[in-house]
Amino acid sequence: MHNGFETKTIYILGAGFSKSFSPGMPLLSDFKTQIIDMKMDGNGKYPRLADFANRFYQKSHLDSVREIETLATLILTKQLYTTETERQLYSGLKSEILAFIAEKISAEQSVSDSDNFKLLSSFIKHAISKKSALITFNYDLIIENSGIGIDYPGIHSYPTNILQGTLSEPLEYLKLHGSLNWYKIKGADSVGLESVRSVNSNSRFYKMHQYDVPVFIPMAHAKDSFLTGTMYSTIWSYAINKLNEANEIHFIGYGFPETDLNNLVTFLDYKEKIKTIVIHGDNNETARLAQIFGDDKVKNVDAKEFIRNHISSSI
Repeated sequence: MHNGFETKTIYILGAGFSKSFSPGMPLLSDFKTQIIDMKMDGNGKYPRLADFANRFYQKSHLDSVREIETLATLILTKQLYTTETERQLYSGLKSEILAFIAEKISAEQSVSDSDNFKLLSSFIKHAISKKSALITFNYDLIIENSGIGIDYPGIHSYPTNILQGTLSEPLEYLKLHGSLNWYKIKGADSVGLESVRSVNSNSRFYKMHQYDVPVFIPMAHAKDSFLTGTMYSTIWSYAINKLNEANEIHFIGYGFPETDLNNLVTFLDYKEKIKTIVIHGDNNETARLAQIFGDDKVKNVDAKEFIRNHISSSI
């Protein structure tokens, strides 16, 4: 960690950041019909999930059932079971929907375009050189696959993990919704500081976890219901401390979706420190954010282009 240094600048990354550098990275809209379509084309990889989604849709005819947020919320927040059979069904559904999301996002975790890769690497090196921290709501591994060393505050790695990269000082990277390379140790029931490990692909422990579901908070309306245990509490508390000491905050690719009101409430406390909100959306979204944060702060531009035009001068 950057002990002894105050973090003056915080960059907060959303899905638009990853989508910009890796265009194949799925967004919520890309998931809309995929689960129900699996039932239709006979894909047997997630049978319980496909059958559940299809039956629910056929009975309700609600288009919202085709959306990943609705299905994830319905499945992952279920707590009352009338029978043991129902409990076992939902246990299987929870594993399948998490594995489904992780698989779809894992398929697009590297930046293949050489110019994009250079720009991403330059941005990360710039953040390290300026003692800046990155905070993200994403759980993909685009930053990790840049080859630069990562420091996850609060998260342990196995002793043989190699996360140092090529630089003497790692990037301080807070992943508020977990990460696709974080796993519960074998036998752990809860998501806690002592039970979660970051597992690098060149670790001898990687194969032990390669078929496990990673530790992350999926797309769901009630994300706060997943923010339990010591791990998430510690990461969020550490992030708040970083925000308190920062002079300026920049959001890149995050548009404060209306389903994430808790995040809006949190960051409104730092309204004066927020200098930029970069989104690439429609005029209604831009207008909504401008009303909250001010016209001068909201930039409707692709995340990659913003970094190239506004940060590259200091890289």
